Amino acid sequence: MHYKKSAVNQDQQTQFDPSKTARLLTSPSDKERIRALQAIGQHFLDCDDEIFRTQAAQTLARMVFDPHPHVRWAAAVQMAKTKIDPAASLKSLLTRQTSINMRLDLLERFQLARVILMGYTMVDETLHRNVSALINAWAPTWTGMDPKTRCVYLGLCADVGVTVSWTLNDVPGVVIDHVFKGDAMNRVSTGPSFEKLAGMLLGLAIGDALGAPVEFLPLKKLLADYGIISNYVVNPKRKFPLAGASDDTIMTLATLDALQKNGRRYDPDIIATRIAELIRQHDFGEKSPSRGVATPYDAGYGMRTIIAGRDLYTGVHWSLMDHPNPTCGGAMRVTPFAVLNFGALPYAMKNAVIESVRMTHHHPDAVAAALVVAYIASTLLKPDAKTPNLALIDGAHAFFANMSPAMSERLDTLKTVLNAESTQAAEALGISGHAIDTVCFALYAFFKHPDDYLKMVQTCIMIDKGDADSIAAIAGAWFGALHGMQALPKDLVDSLQYKEACLQAAREWVEG
Repeated sequence: MHYKKSAVNQDQQTQFDPSKTARLLTSPSDKERIRALQAIGQHFLDCDDEIFRTQAAQTLARMVFDPHPHVRWAAAVQMAKTKIDPAASLKSLLTRQTSINMRLDLLERFQLARVILMGYTMVDETLHRNVSALINAWAPTWTGMDPKTRCVYLGLCADVGVTVSWTLNDVPGVVIDHVFKGDAMNRVSTGPSFEKLAGMLLGLAIGDALGAPVEFLPLKKLLADYGIISNYVVNPKRKFPLAGASDDTIMTLATLDALQKNGRRYDPDIIATRIAELIRQHDFGEKSPSRGVATPYDAGYGMRTIIAGRDLYTGVHWSLMDHPNPTCGGAMRVTPFAVLNFGALPYAMKNAVIESVRMTHHHPDAVAAALVVAYIASTLLKPDAKTPNLALIDGAHAFFANMSPAMSERLDTLKTVLNAESTQAAEALGISGHAIDTVCFALYAFFKHPDDYLKMVQTCIMIDKGDADSIAAIAGAWFGALHGMQALPKDLVDSLQYKEACLQAAREWVEG
């Protein structure tokens, strides 16, 4: 496809390069094709050149059937954002037998159709009638659809106002009455002090902001470019602002806000909705407000979390989520569930952590690691919490029981390296971003420097190709929960972009 330069202002012309965009569209790299689609979508909104808009519409419609699933999704998102006439693409996606869509399974076809329709209002009666007919044509195949596909199909029906005769009881496995929900939603009538809760949130956010710009960098390069990290830095190769927040902070605050706004109760439907909202905002390039702070940049969501979030925001029920993801994206966001240990039934926190983590990380290692994070945070938030000792590790071990043999083994290894140098500990425990690695190395750093926040996070960050932000965020949350916000470095607190968001979240929880 060759694009004609459109008549727009000079700034917009500088931003959109037709030749480069055409070249990227044919690149073997899926990331470069996605960049091209995003450029086309943005320029479509900026200009009024009909020739370009016609070419762009054709390109986006074609790329919905790209060989790579992430490119297909990006094309559908751009179609929704630009509100390009979706008739042809929807017909190709929803017609029961067409050669162009045979490479896509039915679930993805329905999901892509829903994404496209997110930006479109059915005001054209002919289009509405045709799309409704296409959707209705699938009704006879209902009994052969798997539960996830049924969820998204029902969502499609709702999108276009197709009346269905089924009830929720006809959707086995989609809406599950689960035994813990009523009990776990018991209102938390007491809670940690403002000082400790604010400390936990700020400790996490500071560790995240210090580590995010340099995560996974080789240690030699980290030292050469930044020295020993003692303040916020900017990595010019990453779109991350000074003292900003990655997904660790954003999802943690969203989780606490979901509990608070629901009357201090846990409800898996609301947690799932928050995750879905965050990933939808990521996909559509929208600002992602979290307690009044906008993050119009890439917050660093893991690709597996993004894929799970896409299932959620296109209608797959949280109880059906089964992405076997062993990384730390669940563990990094569960510290807010520690407040459920105040005034709730004993298993409320455990159940909430297990369910919410499985929405994106349905793997025993990921769940066990998250349970360790939440258990330690809840213990340290108590007013009588003491400096960490081996009993804390043993309690965390008992909390996840036999769920993950690998986590049990790694905690045993942790005990043997608590007094070792960080290089040796990193080699023994791992620092890869796998949930077990991240949580155990965070524990090592916390035990190594339980009374010195800066030394602790430096231990988390000054490692070779490590998951610096999540390790520092988790360890930082524990430190803040134990000591309170007054023990955190004042200069790092004051210059943190998310300072007020953390303080507001803690204040709202404590004040009820």
